[in-house]
Amino acid sequence: MAITDLPLPDGNAVAEHVPTPSVDSLLSTEAAITWAHAFLQPLQPGTDRTVHQTLRAWIEAGIDAQRTAQNLGISRTTVRAHLRTAEQRLKRSLQPPGPGIHELVHAFRIADRAQ
Repeated sequence: MAITDLPLPDGNAVAEHVPTPSVDSLLSTEAAITWAHAFLQPLQPGTDRTVHQTLRAWIEAGIDAQRTAQNLGISRTTVRAHLRTAEQRLKRSLQPPGPGIHELVHAFRIADRAQ
């Protein structure tokens, strides 16, 4: 007997199989897009764009400040200063292994897909 053959709590014999949504489809929902825009809002135009650009480069560099600095042609101290500014604006720690980095990556991914 398979687990799908077990009766449901309401007495029905077998549940109808509902396909599991993909991560991309979940990240494309209106709720996800609204969240991403709200999360990234403190970094949007009207604020210092260099912080936003540094964050994207930092993620692309595997959250390596030295490599980010080399890629952007700025000092590692400047990268770290931009990260501290972003932490203050986002009200999130961007220190590994905290969730702030994951939230940032997902917010950028969702916002990019929504454009």
